[in-house]
Amino acid sequence: MQNVEPNPYKKETVASSFISMEALAAVVCMALFLWSVQRYDTMPSEKGMDDTNSPEIIEKAMELKPGKLAAEGKMDDAVKEASTLIDKKKYDTLANVCAGNVFIAANLRADGLKYLKNSVALSHRNRYVIENYAEKLAEVGQTEEAIAQFEALVSSDKDKNWVKPHLELAMLYMQTEKPGDAADQLKSVVAANEHNFVARKMRGIALARSNQLKQGLDEYVRAISDESRTGVPDAIKSLLGSKGTSAIDKVTYELQQQINNHPDEYVPKLRLGQLYEYQNQLNDAKAELLDARRLQPNNPEVLRTLAVVQKELGEDNQAMSNFKLSVNIEAKQEKEKSKDN
Repeated sequence: MQNVEPNPYKKETVASSFISMEALAAVVCMALFLWSVQRYDTMPSEKGMDDTNSPEIIEKAMELKPGKLAAEGKMDDAVKEASTLIDKKKYDTLANVCAGNVFIAANLRADGLKYLKNSVALSHRNRYVIENYAEKLAEVGQTEEAIAQFEALVSSDKDKNWVKPHLELAMLYMQTEKPGDAADQLKSVVAANEHNFVARKMRGIALARSNQLKQGLDEYVRAISDESRTGVPDAIKSLLGSKGTSAIDKVTYELQQQINNHPDEYVPKLRLGQLYEYQNQLNDAKAELLDARRLQPNNPEVLRTLAVVQKELGEDNQAMSNFKLSVNIEAKQEKEKSKDN
């Protein structure tokens, strides 16, 4: 049988040719799109700054005109400029970050999150871009998605030395009643810097909330003790002001005068108790704090400070009782506050 050459003008052959051309065009278009995304992901948006690893990328984004207008409180103008910017630079990371943050600041949340999501797609290897998106998700109340973004960030932090996302994730875990997970994240924070006394105290509270009361109290008291040994604790600094420890006698006298003049106010008693505790005058501190508790029996700060003093005095049972009450009351207050918001 003789072979017959196909007729190039047959209907089927012509149709096949068009299909092949359409497929080729689609591939080319997709390649160009991916190249454009990759281009914005790897090329610097500003000279000397690499979007793939620069921690200054958010700051650079907010230096654009919409960000400056927002910082000046000119939100209507900022939103207009952000819209113009994103129209001109749809595939630019800085433009999307700036527009997203401005829109969220203007309470235009849906558009803001859309642009921030675009910024992550454009610079998915820049952890600061992802962190910015996660923070804004948390800010607008999309807690579960914010947690997912932060979890992705901390899981990629192999050395556990990028403290901020671990701390922010811990706070979100506390808000969503996952204190055990919060304690785990705070462990990484403390391991990176044992002088982060805020994280250490927060970890003590997280442990107590996760039914590890003794460990939580011990962690909290150690943090208080170490903080006092390395300098003046923040709570005491605010009392003493710029003169530091040289103002202790004066501040003590002023607090005693306030107590004499306003015996039904608990705050001067609490502050004087904290000042006495810092000076290791534990019995005097306990007396003031017991009086403060009488006036404010459900105040977490009063109960927690009293628990520290009782622990230092060796009154472990009373200390654990007050510490447990403080964390339970605080957890209930936070839950009620989140409902209101």
